[in-house]
Amino acid sequence: MSDPCCESYGGLITIEGGGVRFQVRGDVMIEPTNREIAAEAHHDGTPYFVEKPSLYRAEFDFSAGCDSAVWEVLKRCSVNVTLVAELSGRTETHLWTGGRFTGKPKQNLSTGAISGSSYAAGKYRKLAA
Repeated sequence: MSDPCCESYGGLITIEGGGVRFQVRGDVMIEPTNREIAAEAHHDGTPYFVEKPSLYRAEFDFSAGCDSAVWEVLKRCSVNVTLVAELSGRTETHLWTGGRFTGKPKQNLSTGAISGSSYAAGKYRKLAA
Protein backbone atom coordinates (compact mmCIF):
# COMPACT_ATOMS: atom_id res chain seq x y z
CA MET A 1 0.00 0.00 0.00
CA SER A 2 1.35 3.43 -0.85
CA ASP A 3 1.96 6.20 1.66
CA PRO A 4 -1.08 8.52 1.70
CA CYS A 5 1.26 11.50 2.24
CA CYS A 6 3.10 10.94 -1.07
CA GLU A 7 0.69 13.31 -2.81
CA SER A 8 1.03 16.06 -0.18
CA TYR A 9 3.47 18.91 -0.72
CA GLY A 10 4.70 21.97 1.12
CA GLY A 11 6.19 22.18 4.55
CA LEU A 12 9.50 23.14 6.12
CA ILE A 13 12.52 23.29 3.79
CA THR A 14 16.03 24.00 5.04
CA ILE A 15 19.13 24.36 2.88
CA GLU A 16 22.72 24.35 4.12
CA GLY A 17 25.72 24.94 1.91
CA GLY A 18 29.36 25.39 2.79
CA GLY A 19 28.58 25.51 6.51
CA VAL A 20 25.98 28.28 6.08
CA ARG A 21 22.23 27.87 6.47
CA PHE A 22 20.31 29.72 3.77
CA GLN A 23 17.11 31.55 4.70
CA VAL A 24 15.01 30.12 1.86
CA ARG A 25 12.13 32.10 0.35
CA GLY A 26 9.39 31.06 -2.06
CA ASP A 27 9.59 28.02 -4.28
CA VAL A 28 12.48 25.55 -4.32
CA MET A 29 13.05 23.81 -7.65
CA ILE A 30 15.43 20.90 -8.21
CA GLU A 31 16.55 19.04 -11.32
CA PRO A 32 17.06 15.49 -9.96
CA THR A 33 18.30 13.96 -13.23
CA ASN A 34 21.58 14.42 -15.06
CA ARG A 35 20.20 13.97 -18.57
CA GLU A 36 18.54 16.34 -20.99
CA ILE A 37 16.58 14.85 -23.87
CA ALA A 38 15.45 16.81 -26.90
CA ALA A 39 12.81 15.55 -29.34
CA GLU A 40 13.28 16.33 -33.03
CA ALA A 41 11.79 15.16 -36.31
CA HIS A 42 13.36 13.89 -39.52
CA HIS A 43 12.21 15.55 -42.73
CA ASP A 44 9.74 12.72 -43.22
CA GLY A 45 8.14 13.47 -39.85
CA THR A 46 9.49 10.48 -37.92
CA PRO A 47 10.92 11.28 -34.50
CA TYR A 48 14.42 11.02 -33.17
CA PHE A 49 15.76 11.92 -29.76
CA VAL A 50 19.05 13.46 -28.68
CA GLU A 51 20.25 12.86 -25.13
CA LYS A 52 23.06 14.79 -23.54
CA PRO A 53 24.46 14.87 -20.02
CA SER A 54 23.64 17.76 -17.74
CA LEU A 55 24.29 18.72 -14.14
CA TYR A 56 21.99 18.22 -11.17
CA ARG A 57 20.59 21.60 -10.14
CA ALA A 58 18.77 23.40 -7.34
CA GLU A 59 17.22 26.85 -7.61
CA PHE A 60 15.85 28.94 -4.77
CA ASP A 61 15.60 32.53 -3.58
CA PHE A 62 16.87 33.39 -0.12
CA SER A 63 17.69 36.19 2.32
CA ALA A 64 21.14 37.02 3.63
CA GLY A 65 20.09 39.00 6.69
CA CYS A 66 23.16 40.37 8.43
CA ASP A 67 25.24 37.27 7.62
CA SER A 68 27.91 38.14 5.04
CA ALA A 69 29.05 34.47 5.05
CA VAL A 70 26.32 33.69 2.48
CA TRP A 71 28.06 35.94 -0.05
CA GLU A 72 31.37 34.13 0.54
CA VAL A 73 29.74 30.72 -0.05
CA LEU A 74 28.33 31.95 -3.38
CA LYS A 75 31.91 32.70 -4.52
CA ARG A 76 33.47 29.33 -3.60
CA CYS A 77 34.55 27.01 -6.38
CA SER A 78 33.38 23.86 -4.55
CA VAL A 79 30.44 23.65 -2.15
CA ASN A 80 28.41 20.73 -0.81
CA VAL A 81 24.70 21.46 -0.35
CA THR A 82 22.12 19.64 1.79
CA LEU A 83 18.40 20.25 1.49
CA VAL A 84 16.00 18.78 4.06
CA ALA A 85 12.29 18.90 3.27
CA GLU A 86 9.79 18.00 5.97
CA LEU A 87 6.74 17.43 3.78
CA SER A 88 3.39 16.49 5.33
CA GLY A 89 4.56 13.65 7.54
CA ARG A 90 7.64 12.54 5.60
CA THR A 91 11.21 13.80 5.37
CA GLU A 92 13.38 13.92 2.26
CA THR A 93 17.07 14.75 2.30
CA HIS A 94 18.77 15.85 -0.91
CA LEU A 95 22.59 15.88 -1.10
CA TRP A 96 24.70 17.56 -3.79
CA THR A 97 28.48 17.19 -3.72
CA GLY A 98 31.29 19.33 -5.10
CA GLY A 99 29.12 21.79 -6.97
CA ARG A 100 29.13 25.51 -7.40
CA PHE A 101 26.70 28.41 -7.31
CA THR A 102 26.13 29.87 -10.77
CA GLY A 103 24.35 32.86 -12.24
CA LYS A 104 24.33 36.48 -11.19
CA PRO A 105 22.76 37.08 -7.76
CA LYS A 106 20.52 40.10 -7.40
CA GLN A 107 19.26 41.49 -4.09
CA ASN A 108 15.92 43.27 -3.85
CA LEU A 109 16.60 46.08 -1.38
CA SER A 110 12.87 46.54 -0.71
CA THR A 111 12.29 42.94 0.44
CA GLY A 112 15.79 41.57 1.10
CA ALA A 113 15.23 38.67 -1.31
CA ILE A 114 18.24 37.40 -3.26
CA SER A 115 17.49 35.78 -6.62
CA GLY A 116 19.28 35.03 -9.89
CA SER A 117 21.58 32.33 -8.57
CA SER A 118 21.29 28.56 -8.78
CA TYR A 119 23.43 25.62 -7.69
CA ALA A 120 24.82 22.92 -10.01
CA ALA A 121 26.74 19.73 -9.20
CA GLY A 122 27.84 16.51 -10.85
CA LYS A 123 26.82 14.32 -7.89
CA TYR A 124 23.38 14.09 -6.29
CA ARG A 125 21.63 11.67 -3.97
CA LYS A 126 18.15 11.64 -2.44
CA LEU A 127 17.46 9.99 0.90
CA ALA A 128 13.89 9.37 2.05
CA ALA A 129 13.02 8.66 5.66
